Amino acid sequence: MAQLKARFERLSQGHQKPAFPVFLTETPALLEIPVEQIVPDPHQPRRDLGDLSALQASIEVHGVMQPLVVSPLGLDRYQLIAGERRYTAVKALGLATVPALVRTVAEQQRLELQLIENLHRKDLNPLEEATSYQRLLDEFSLTQQEVARRVGKSVAAINQSLRLLALPTTIQAEIQTSENVSKSLLLEVVKAKNKQAQAALWEQAKQGQLTVQQARQQKRRGK
Repeated sequence: MAQLKARFERLSQGHQKPAFPVFLTETPALLEIPVEQIVPDPHQPRRDLGDLSALQASIEVHGVMQPLVVSPLGLDRYQLIAGERRYTAVKALGLATVPALVRTVAEQQRLELQLIENLHRKDLNPLEEATSYQRLLDEFSLTQQEVARRVGKSVAAINQSLRLLALPTTIQAEIQTSENVSKSLLLEVVKAKNKQAQAALWEQAKQGQLTVQQARQQKRRGK
């Protein structure tokens, strides 16, 4: 994801044209596409896009950090597959171009299926699971209800996993190499009142010196 983000940032420096007709290949292409060349999906079931003001403010400051996903309709014309809110926000701001990952519909469906199948593996750590859910939300424009239905879990379980992505990046990096910290314990860490409290709980957790019950007791005493 970090490498992909770097590619988005390079694209933001200017419009990039493909070195080949993207509608003649199955290879995904990351491009900076004129907004006027993108056509919304007429069959998009999501009609209520919610309040876009915060998203627009973020785009004005940071640009579009997560690309749209589009499918080629021919030369210089694309259909929107994922990113309806970002697309609408960009149009409202009057931006000329937007970063987009060009995939065929079949490729998008295949990748979505692979990601969902990967979530059924038993060796995923809690952070990998949370990251996969976030990708389904962002990259494939699924709702939490749709993700829950496709992976056979409750919406509450999906929402809990996603909370782990709010942990500081230093803790997230260490989770990748930690083998003994359960998801339930990580959830207690993320619920701590501030980053200092999170760091203190994490230090105990990664050394095997903290249980869920102890974490709850420490937080109660802290309050």
